[in-house]
Amino acid sequence: MRYLKALIPLLLVLSLVSCAKVPQADIDAAKASVSAVAKNADVAAYAADVLKTATDKIAAIDAEVDAQAKKGGISRNYDKVKTLVVEAKAAAEKAKTDAGKNKETVKAEAAALIDAMAKALPDFEKSVKAVSRKLSAAQLKDINAQLAEGKTAITNAAKELESGNYASAKAIALAVQQKANELQTTLAALQTPAKK
Repeated sequence: MRYLKALIPLLLVLSLVSCAKVPQADIDAAKASVSAVAKNADVAAYAADVLKTATDKIAAIDAEVDAQAKKGGISRNYDKVKTLVVEAKAAAEKAKTDAGKNKETVKAEAAALIDAMAKALPDFEKSVKAVSRKLSAAQLKDINAQLAEGKTAITNAAKELESGNYASAKAIALAVQQKANELQTTLAALQTPAKK
């Protein structure tokens, strides 16, 4: 029992000393993990928010190590650093996983948008022909130019999709969809008879 009473203070001192050591190997491993994931183009394109969380954790680790370095002797405690290291590694892994899932989601969304717009643009052409008498020559020319631009953009979006640039393909298709919605509003207004 006497030995146990003498051992307890020694264990406490040892635990404090062990906490006072910078977990440099763990920090380096976390930084390497986040750095490797950050170099992945898919992560930057499809999981940027989670990647930012991981890089923020690395910045927090550095700030906490600096804060602890300013403390003296055994009052240093790197428990928070160890927690941040675990969180940074987890965020890096999540960024990698989310990038794969999000990429597939964006691919499907881009393909659906491109398909929908490729089918919708010929219908818009028919609608334009139906109201062409109500349009001035300048309006008709402008609308036809917009339709031609839309077709070209959808062709480009399809090429981007085929090349694996899903985010770009989706962005182009969304821009065409927005223009098409604006055009649809214009055409609907022209087809609605004026109130007397």
